[in-house]
Amino acid sequence: MRVENMSDLPYCAASKAINATNDRSSRERHSTPKRKKIDSLGHVAWQASGRRKSEAVEAVARIARRRSTSNVQAVRVKAKQRQLNHPSSYKIGLMPHKIPRSVLVVIHTPQNDVLLIERANEQGLPSGTWQSVTGSLDFEGEAYAACAAREVREETGLDVHGSGHQLTDWHLENTYDIWPHYLHRYEPGVTRNTERVFGLCIPASMAVKLAPAEHVNQIWLPWEQAAVKVMSASNEVAIRRLAHLKA
Repeated sequence: MRVENMSDLPYCAASKAINATNDRSSRERHSTPKRKKIDSLGHVAWQASGRRKSEAVEAVARIARRRSTSNVQAVRVKAKQRQLNHPSSYKIGLMPHKIPRSVLVVIHTPQNDVLLIERANEQGLPSGTWQSVTGSLDFEGEAYAACAAREVREETGLDVHGSGHQLTDWHLENTYDIWPHYLHRYEPGVTRNTERVFGLCIPASMAVKLAPAEHVNQIWLPWEQAAVKVMSASNEVAIRRLAHLKA
Protein backbone atom coordinates (compact mmCIF):
# COMPACT_ATOMS: atom_id res chain seq x y z
CA MET A 1 0.00 0.00 0.00
CA ARG A 2 1.36 3.35 -0.98
CA VAL A 3 0.32 6.32 1.15
CA GLU A 4 0.55 9.56 -0.80
CA ASN A 5 -0.20 11.85 2.14
CA MET A 6 1.43 11.05 5.48
CA SER A 7 -1.20 13.12 7.28
CA ASP A 8 -3.72 10.41 6.28
CA LEU A 9 -1.50 7.51 7.32
CA PRO A 10 -2.93 6.57 10.77
CA TYR A 11 -6.52 6.17 9.57
CA CYS A 12 -5.82 4.98 6.03
CA ALA A 13 -3.22 2.33 6.84
CA ALA A 14 -5.13 0.97 9.79
CA SER A 15 -8.29 0.65 7.69
CA LYS A 16 -6.43 -1.25 4.96
CA ALA A 17 -4.90 -3.60 7.49
CA ILE A 18 -8.25 -4.31 9.11
CA ASN A 19 -9.92 -4.98 5.75
CA ALA A 20 -7.11 -7.34 4.77
CA THR A 21 -7.49 -9.46 7.89
CA ASN A 22 -11.26 -9.69 7.45
CA ASP A 23 -11.29 -10.56 3.76
CA ARG A 24 -8.62 -13.29 3.47
CA SER A 25 -9.38 -16.95 4.04
CA SER A 26 -7.89 -18.98 6.88
CA ARG A 27 -5.56 -20.74 4.45
CA GLU A 28 -4.28 -17.45 3.08
CA ARG A 29 -3.66 -16.10 6.56
CA HIS A 30 -1.60 -19.14 7.58
CA SER A 31 0.42 -19.06 4.37
CA THR A 32 1.33 -15.38 4.85
CA PRO A 33 4.76 -14.69 6.39
CA LYS A 34 4.69 -14.09 10.12
CA ARG A 35 6.34 -10.66 9.90
CA LYS A 36 5.29 -7.52 8.07
CA LYS A 37 7.73 -5.53 6.01
CA ILE A 38 8.00 -1.77 6.44
CA ASP A 39 10.34 -0.62 3.71
CA SER A 40 9.94 3.16 4.09
CA LEU A 41 7.80 5.84 5.68
CA GLY A 42 5.60 5.84 2.58
CA HIS A 43 5.32 2.08 1.94
CA VAL A 44 3.84 -0.52 4.25
CA ALA A 45 3.44 -4.20 3.35
CA TRP A 46 0.95 -5.50 5.89
CA GLN A 47 0.74 -9.16 6.86
CA ALA A 48 -2.73 -10.68 6.68
CA SER A 49 -2.33 -13.00 9.65
CA GLY A 50 -5.25 -11.91 11.79
CA ARG A 51 -3.55 -9.13 13.74
CA ARG A 52 -5.74 -7.16 16.09
CA LYS A 53 -6.82 -3.64 15.17
CA SER A 54 -4.86 -2.12 18.03
CA GLU A 55 -1.64 -3.74 16.76
CA ALA A 56 -2.25 -2.30 13.31
CA VAL A 57 -2.67 1.17 14.75
CA GLU A 58 0.47 0.78 16.88
CA ALA A 59 2.48 -0.23 13.81
CA VAL A 60 1.39 2.97 12.09
CA ALA A 61 2.38 4.96 15.18
CA ARG A 62 5.88 3.44 15.09
CA ILE A 63 6.27 4.71 11.52
CA ALA A 64 5.15 8.19 12.53
CA ARG A 65 7.66 8.27 15.40
CA ARG A 66 10.50 8.07 12.89
CA ARG A 67 9.63 11.56 11.76
CA SER A 68 10.58 14.79 13.46
CA THR A 69 8.62 15.99 16.48
CA SER A 70 6.87 18.73 14.51
CA ASN A 71 5.77 16.34 11.77
CA VAL A 72 4.55 13.79 14.30
CA GLN A 73 2.40 16.49 15.88
CA ALA A 74 0.94 17.37 12.48
CA VAL A 75 0.15 13.70 11.85
CA ARG A 76 -1.61 13.44 15.20
CA VAL A 77 -3.68 16.58 14.59
CA LYS A 78 -4.83 15.32 11.20
CA ALA A 79 -5.51 11.84 12.56
CA LYS A 80 -7.57 13.28 15.42
CA GLN A 81 -9.64 15.34 13.02
CA ARG A 82 -10.38 12.31 10.82
CA GLN A 83 -11.16 10.09 13.81
CA LEU A 84 -13.49 12.67 15.37
CA ASN A 85 -15.58 12.65 12.20
CA HIS A 86 -15.55 8.88 11.71
CA PRO A 87 -18.01 6.88 13.85
CA SER A 88 -16.04 3.60 13.60
CA SER A 89 -13.12 5.22 15.44
CA TYR A 90 -15.19 5.25 18.61
CA LYS A 91 -16.54 1.74 18.06
CA ILE A 92 -13.07 0.15 17.84
CA GLY A 93 -11.69 2.24 20.70
CA LEU A 94 -9.38 4.64 18.86
CA MET A 95 -11.04 7.60 20.59
CA PRO A 96 -12.54 7.76 24.11
CA HIS A 97 -16.20 8.71 24.30
CA LYS A 98 -16.90 12.35 25.08
CA ILE A 99 -18.28 13.48 28.41
CA PRO A 100 -21.73 15.11 27.95
CA ARG A 101 -20.69 18.26 29.83
CA SER A 102 -19.04 21.19 28.11
CA VAL A 103 -18.25 24.88 28.24
CA LEU A 104 -19.09 27.85 26.04
CA VAL A 105 -16.77 30.85 26.34
CA VAL A 106 -17.83 34.19 24.85
CA ILE A 107 -14.65 36.22 24.23
CA HIS A 108 -15.39 39.93 24.12
CA THR A 109 -13.97 43.42 24.72
CA PRO A 110 -15.24 46.05 27.20
CA GLN A 111 -17.09 47.59 24.23
CA ASN A 112 -18.83 44.21 23.68
CA ASP A 113 -17.17 43.37 20.40
CA VAL A 114 -17.28 39.57 20.20
CA LEU A 115 -14.77 37.12 18.73
CA LEU A 116 -16.26 34.42 16.49
CA ILE A 117 -14.33 31.54 14.96
CA GLU A 118 -15.37 29.50 11.93
CA ARG A 119 -15.34 25.73 12.22
CA ALA A 120 -13.39 23.68 9.73
CA ASN A 121 -15.68 21.80 7.35
CA GLU A 122 -16.84 18.50 8.75
CA GLN A 123 -19.52 15.97 8.02
CA GLY A 124 -22.97 17.08 9.19
CA LEU A 125 -22.21 20.78 9.48
CA PRO A 126 -22.61 23.38 6.73
CA SER A 127 -19.66 25.50 5.74
CA GLY A 128 -19.47 28.90 7.37
CA THR A 129 -20.44 27.69 10.85
CA TRP A 130 -19.43 30.44 13.28
CA GLN A 131 -19.26 30.09 17.04
CA SER A 132 -17.62 31.11 20.28
CA VAL A 133 -15.07 28.84 21.97
CA THR A 134 -16.59 25.51 23.00
CA GLY A 135 -15.35 22.17 24.27
CA SER A 136 -16.14 19.18 26.45
CA LEU A 137 -14.58 18.25 29.77
CA ASP A 138 -11.48 16.13 29.21
CA PHE A 139 -12.10 13.87 32.18
CA GLU A 140 -14.59 13.28 34.97
CA GLY A 141 -13.93 15.76 37.74
CA GLU A 142 -12.35 18.46 35.58
CA ALA A 143 -13.59 21.84 36.82
CA TYR A 144 -15.62 23.89 34.36
CA ALA A 145 -13.30 26.88 34.84
CA ALA A 146 -10.24 24.72 34.09
CA CYS A 147 -11.96 23.35 31.00
CA ALA A 148 -12.80 26.88 29.85
CA ALA A 149 -9.19 28.02 30.27
CA ARG A 150 -7.90 24.98 28.40
CA GLU A 151 -10.32 25.33 25.49
CA VAL A 152 -9.57 29.04 25.11
CA ARG A 153 -5.85 28.26 24.98
CA GLU A 154 -6.27 25.38 22.51
CA GLU A 155 -8.65 27.16 20.14
CA THR A 156 -7.31 30.74 20.25
CA GLY A 157 -3.91 30.67 21.94
CA LEU A 158 -5.15 33.18 24.55
CA ASP A 159 -4.22 32.84 28.22
CA VAL A 160 -7.20 33.57 30.47
CA HIS A 161 -4.70 34.70 33.12
CA GLY A 162 -3.00 37.16 30.78
CA SER A 163 -2.67 40.85 31.56
CA GLY A 164 -6.08 42.53 31.45
CA HIS A 165 -7.91 39.25 30.83
CA GLN A 166 -10.85 38.33 33.02
CA LEU A 167 -12.59 34.95 32.85
CA THR A 168 -16.04 35.05 34.47
CA ASP A 169 -18.39 32.19 35.23
CA TRP A 170 -21.85 33.46 34.27
CA HIS A 171 -23.49 30.67 36.30
CA LEU A 172 -25.64 29.85 33.31
CA GLU A 173 -26.18 26.28 32.13
CA ASN A 174 -27.91 25.04 29.00
CA THR A 175 -29.07 21.45 28.50
CA TYR A 176 -29.90 20.44 24.96
CA ASP A 177 -30.18 17.48 22.61
CA ILE A 178 -26.88 16.46 21.03
CA TRP A 179 -26.93 16.92 17.27
CA PRO A 180 -27.52 13.54 15.56
CA HIS A 181 -24.22 13.62 13.63
CA TYR A 182 -22.34 13.93 16.96
CA LEU A 183 -24.10 11.12 18.85
CA HIS A 184 -21.45 8.54 17.90
CA ARG A 185 -18.91 10.50 19.96
CA TYR A 186 -20.74 9.72 23.19
CA GLU A 187 -21.52 6.57 25.14
CA PRO A 188 -24.47 4.62 23.70
CA GLY A 189 -27.72 6.01 25.05
CA VAL A 190 -26.36 9.51 25.79
CA THR A 191 -28.46 12.05 23.89
CA ARG A 192 -28.22 15.31 25.90
CA ASN A 193 -25.38 17.63 26.85
CA THR A 194 -25.05 20.22 29.62
CA GLU A 195 -23.15 23.39 28.72
CA ARG A 196 -21.71 25.90 31.23
CA VAL A 197 -21.34 29.49 29.98
CA PHE A 198 -18.35 31.75 30.64
CA GLY A 199 -17.27 35.16 29.44
CA LEU A 200 -13.68 36.19 28.76
CA CYS A 201 -13.13 39.95 28.60
CA ILE A 202 -9.89 41.12 27.02
CA PRO A 203 -8.76 44.77 26.66
CA ALA A 204 -9.14 45.04 22.88
CA SER A 205 -9.86 42.98 19.78
CA MET A 206 -6.84 41.17 18.40
CA ALA A 207 -5.87 38.41 16.00
CA VAL A 208 -5.77 35.03 17.72
CA LYS A 209 -3.94 31.81 16.90
CA LEU A 210 -6.45 29.25 15.63
CA ALA A 211 -6.12 25.48 15.80
CA PRO A 212 -6.23 24.68 12.04
CA ALA A 213 -7.71 21.22 12.56
CA GLU A 214 -10.75 22.80 14.20
CA HIS A 215 -11.17 26.38 12.94
CA VAL A 216 -10.21 28.21 9.78
CA ASN A 217 -11.30 31.85 10.16
CA GLN A 218 -11.89 34.49 12.81
CA ILE A 219 -13.80 37.75 13.01
CA TRP A 220 -14.64 40.41 15.59
CA LEU A 221 -18.18 41.81 15.45
CA PRO A 222 -20.41 44.05 17.57
CA TRP A 223 -22.47 41.81 19.83
CA GLU A 224 -25.70 42.46 17.87
CA GLN A 225 -24.14 41.17 14.64
CA ALA A 226 -22.33 38.30 16.36
CA ALA A 227 -25.56 37.07 17.95
CA VAL A 228 -27.27 36.56 14.58
CA LYS A 229 -24.20 35.05 12.91
CA VAL A 230 -23.67 32.06 15.22
CA MET A 231 -25.40 28.76 14.43
CA SER A 232 -26.09 27.58 17.98
CA ALA A 233 -29.16 28.94 19.77
CA SER A 234 -27.45 28.75 23.15
CA ASN A 235 -24.47 30.67 21.74
CA GLU A 236 -26.82 33.40 20.50
CA VAL A 237 -28.49 33.67 23.91
CA ALA A 238 -25.09 33.91 25.63
CA ILE A 239 -23.92 36.72 23.34
CA ARG A 240 -27.14 38.66 23.85
CA ARG A 241 -26.57 38.39 27.59
CA LEU A 242 -23.62 40.76 27.18
CA ALA A 243 -26.02 43.70 26.76
CA HIS A 244 -27.61 42.95 30.13
CA LEU A 245 -24.27 42.44 31.86
CA LYS A 246 -23.04 45.84 30.66
CA ALA A 247 -26.22 47.50 31.79
